[in-house]
Amino acid sequence: MTEDPKKITYMTLAEDEQVHPAYESALKRVGRELGQHHPLYIGGSRVEGRPEFQVYSPIDGETLIGSFQAGDSEDTEKAIHAAKMAFPEWSRAGWKERTRIIRLAADHVESQASDLAALLTWEVGKTRNEALAEVFETIDLLRYYCTVYERAEGYMLPMEAPLTGEHATSVMKP
Repeated sequence: MTEDPKKITYMTLAEDEQVHPAYESALKRVGRELGQHHPLYIGGSRVEGRPEFQVYSPIDGETLIGSFQAGDSEDTEKAIHAAKMAFPEWSRAGWKERTRIIRLAADHVESQASDLAALLTWEVGKTRNEALAEVFETIDLLRYYCTVYERAEGYMLPMEAPLTGEHATSVMKP
């Protein structure tokens, strides 16, 4: 794994002129897409027909970010059940596969970094530097924990044998 020499952080944002035009473009593009209706998703299935609530941008208090479905306690229970149903498959995946998937997630976030930063600005009022740095920090954290997992070889760590002739291994699993 090689380190990106132009890593974006709170400290390097002012020096990286390439990131600012992409952010400005994303801010306009994302701004044109605001105000849509958004369903719930539970277990990968679209859920609609719930009462909606509106979210407005703190930038001016008037820009509609979107209308969102208000889930209820039954939706919460369904979401918890869906997560429990998905957990065994994730658990059975080996640590290398889980690391691969998390790296793909980091790559996807990176490919959408400008748009995600623009969304943070519109939705919660983050400044350009705060929004960009938060997105890139998320990418870094995902990749960092993958690296930690790889260096620890999936946390399958040999332990001191409790008795002669026995072997003990500590295995961390989801």
